[in-house]
Amino acid sequence: MNASSAHRSLQRSPWTLAALEAVTAWGLLAVAAFLLGLAQWFWMQGEDVRLSAVPGNAATLVAAAFGLPVALPSGTFSLFSPVLALLPALVLYRAARRTAEALTHNALRAGAALWPVPAAAGTLVAVSLLVLAGAGALAGAFTDPEPLTASRAAIVVVVAVTLGMAARLPHLGAAPTPREIVRGSLGDRLGEDLAATLGSGLRSARDIAAGVLLLAVVVTGGALWAGWAGVVEIQSAYEAGAAGVAAMTALQALFFTVPLAWATAWMTGAGFTVGEGTRYHLLDVTTGPLPAIPALAALPQGEQPWGWAGPVLLLVAGAVLAWRRLRGEPGRYWAVAALTVALFLGGAFWSLLGSGSLGPGRLAEVGSPFWLAGLTLAVPPGLGAVTVLAVHDRRTRIQDGWERLGSSAGERREQVREALRQKLG
Repeated sequence: MNASSAHRSLQRSPWTLAALEAVTAWGLLAVAAFLLGLAQWFWMQGEDVRLSAVPGNAATLVAAAFGLPVALPSGTFSLFSPVLALLPALVLYRAARRTAEALTHNALRAGAALWPVPAAAGTLVAVSLLVLAGAGALAGAFTDPEPLTASRAAIVVVVAVTLGMAARLPHLGAAPTPREIVRGSLGDRLGEDLAATLGSGLRSARDIAAGVLLLAVVVTGGALWAGWAGVVEIQSAYEAGAAGVAAMTALQALFFTVPLAWATAWMTGAGFTVGEGTRYHLLDVTTGPLPAIPALAALPQGEQPWGWAGPVLLLVAGAVLAWRRLRGEPGRYWAVAALTVALFLGGAFWSLLGSGSLGPGRLAEVGSPFWLAGLTLAVPPGLGAVTVLAVHDRRTRIQDGWERLGSSAGERREQVREALRQKLG
């Protein structure tokens, strides 16, 4: 087989194309992690860091980037950092785009089937998860398995690959865009009106989620402002100098989704824990010994006077959006169901990004239960929307009843008048 026929053979196989791209992507990431491990060994040779530990350290870095539980001297650590995961996610995204671009030259021509796209995407995901499992095993990530954090890593991989494939899909010959595929499939199965209504529900969920995230940023900033004295006190205790303070601040900033997820759980009423025996809730705060991490000085120290303001705001938001967008839509209760399910899934995944382990013993579990975080984010808006729509439907039925009653009474009067005319005429 010559080079050109081999090239054509590769072009005809989406599995082979995707596997080669996945191996290339993970090879680049492995080289980068290994070079970082070498740099660490070179920098810390005098501190009993062996050259043989470099592969394990590189695997630990890869596993930690996806939030897998890794075994460190201080215990198991499994908090997710979007900053650390950004480079691997971008590399996987690029691999998916390159795979989709390669498919433009073979199977996906005008009128061709779309099966190579999910086949290639599935291959990229499968190879990536196998590599992650190997890195996790080498890093000791599965000595104390945490299925939820493993699923969190899988979701990051799936999202990166899906976005990469979808980014090139509109350019694959005459292939429809992702939006056209979704709208077409929904329209065929549900009807255009119901598909549009479900879209309204999902847009409402997106707007509520954006508002909650903005409030979480404000709450986190306010908590840091209120607890700044404690933050400075802990930083000063390390006596690390300006460079050490900057490094410590940068290290904490790598995990910025963790305080935002905690703030969201705080506002919605799910609450969160920072180790066994602690509870941070709007109406119940139980504190305990905490690790000497400066940012933890911003945690609330007592109950807040505004209590259930967060759930009430969510209830009002769902009611307002239902009144503005959904009350005139056919199948509007399906839109509320779409809103509720989307918020539940989004809230559960957001909680996973802020959950994990900070160390051994009582710090083995921090964050909020994912199912509770999803429910507290989804139920109030759904309840508000259902209440408004039920009241609107009830009022509409009453108005229709009065109109029918008035119409029938008018017809009856006309009949009586006509009968009197005939009798007197």
